[in-house]
Amino acid sequence: MLAAAASPAQAQVAYQKQGAAQPSSLHELPHGVPTEAVSRAAPGYQPQTASAMAQAQPKSGGIREIKIFSGTGFFVSNRGHIITNEHVVKGCDTVTVRGAVSPIKAKVLKVDVANDLALLQADTVPGRVATLRQEQDALRRGDPVMVMGYPKEHGMTGVYAIAEASILDLKGPQEEPRWIQFTDSAQQGNSGGPLLDGSGNVVGVVVGKAKLIEFDRKAAKERTVKESDLAISLPVLKGFLYDSRVMFRTASSRGYYPANRIENNARYFIVNVHCPADGGQVVSR
Repeated sequence: MLAAAASPAQAQVAYQKQGAAQPSSLHELPHGVPTEAVSRAAPGYQPQTASAMAQAQPKSGGIREIKIFSGTGFFVSNRGHIITNEHVVKGCDTVTVRGAVSPIKAKVLKVDVANDLALLQADTVPGRVATLRQEQDALRRGDPVMVMGYPKEHGMTGVYAIAEASILDLKGPQEEPRWIQFTDSAQQGNSGGPLLDGSGNVVGVVVGKAKLIEFDRKAAKERTVKESDLAISLPVLKGFLYDSRVMFRTASSRGYYPANRIENNARYFIVNVHCPADGGQVVSR
């Protein structure tokens, strides 16, 4: 019997093939995911300490600490529209974004809980906007991709990280068309960020991890068949933008560029998303 667990931490809630599969969000996974990551400062980078980001001034005076959930997003229009995951902004009507732009408030315009997508809008014009891969340029297994965003401590420091990966499958672990799979490279806090192809175009939205498990009922044992990272597929993302009446750009992906060229372009449209809550620390989602 095969079942796909949402994450190692959620192996007890493995979804069945005929059911409505849901990945875990990256903030539900344990720390320590290995990756070859390179850190850089984005155009709107402003050094901030954890205490500086997690302090608020109450009416009575003094310091009140708040918890900030951190994820990644990216600009898709010159009107300030930003895409991220729904679970990154869950519970927030307004968030703060920084990185490609100086820290600024953004309003949560629309969410798609089923597909884990959210549309934000900030009153700013980004240096650049992300381009989505054109449909006629077929994505293939083994194609190189890049994950870029604000995982773990990078959500606190405001310095982005990049990691290179490759496409494993154009569907989910049990043939779900709304996901694509890529090699282990995403960490907590990468949620909502773009999965970029070899030309620097968006081919998906990073959302979580999957583990395909084989259960031997007689022996009462399980064996891991496959593990992968998940991204929301391009047709799902485009459909969400169409439904939201957001005009986006597409571009051909017929060439492969050096990683530094892709990074130097993407740093102008990728942002760190902060959603405030109660508590006293920055937590990656």
